[in-house]
Amino acid sequence: MEEEMNKKQSKWAIIFICVIVTGIFLYCLFDVVKGFHPQDRLYDHTVSTGTFVKGEGGYSTGSIYKIKHTINGVIPTANEYFYVVFNETLDDYVIVKAPKHWKYANYGDEMPEIFEIEGKVRKFGYTESKDINQMLASEIEGGIYLDYYIDTTSQKTAIIFDICLAVFASLLILLIQMRKGMVNFGEKSVIVSKIILILITILCFVLIHYLNLIM
Repeated sequence: MEEEMNKKQSKWAIIFICVIVTGIFLYCLFDVVKGFHPQDRLYDHTVSTGTFVKGEGGYSTGSIYKIKHTINGVIPTANEYFYVVFNETLDDYVIVKAPKHWKYANYGDEMPEIFEIEGKVRKFGYTESKDINQMLASEIEGGIYLDYYIDTTSQKTAIIFDICLAVFASLLILLIQMRKGMVNFGEKSVIVSKIILILITILCFVLIHYLNLIM
């Protein structure tokens, strides 16, 4: 009787995990699919948050701002880097999030060739928006106020997050089945269980890292 109850509890725990993981997985997957069809509205400052846009950049500054993400203000998990990208005629611009060593970043006066930008429109937090726009106001006379940015890393981040989430869920389900006696590796069960716990712990930090970049 007790064994049957344990199996039922294990079954419902696995179903719950699958539902949660599937929901998050599909949300990120939907973002990836949307990213394949961006709108040609890079310099349209009325574009809605969540829209994928594309356009041509004429000049990009070096990184002007960095956001540091940590757990409880102690453990670093991620850094985000932001650049100002001007159009070809240098009379309009957007703020772009890109990797630390972005290939289009320009730290000199040389004008590069026209480059293509694609990404998801995201909102800044109040503090970040205030800091960046104060910085831009001191550098660009008559500049426009921007409370959003173009995330060029959104698709890659969503794909990596989905892969890690799928592995995490698989390991967690396997561990639950082992604890309930539904899966047995014989004499190696203790070692396998410890390895799975270590991998789950590592994946927790990895998921938190990428969740900071997605949200």
